[in-house]
Amino acid sequence: MSDTQTNQPPGKRLLAALPKADYDRLQPHLELVTLSLQQSIYEANDPIADVYTKLKKRSDR
Repeated sequence: MSDTQTNQPPGKRLLAALPKADYDRLQPHLELVTLSLQQSIYEANDPIADVYTKLKKRSDR
């Protein structure tokens, strides 16, 4: 893994590692959301409908 890749948040590396066909299939469903600090995204015992991944480092604000 290059130094550039290791300095990226895991979400960017995960999406970049996908084969192009898989990424192209997912891309229409991807949505950028902004979450506030300590915002709850899942409630205990509720089904998980969405998956979140960090795309920016905290210092990238």
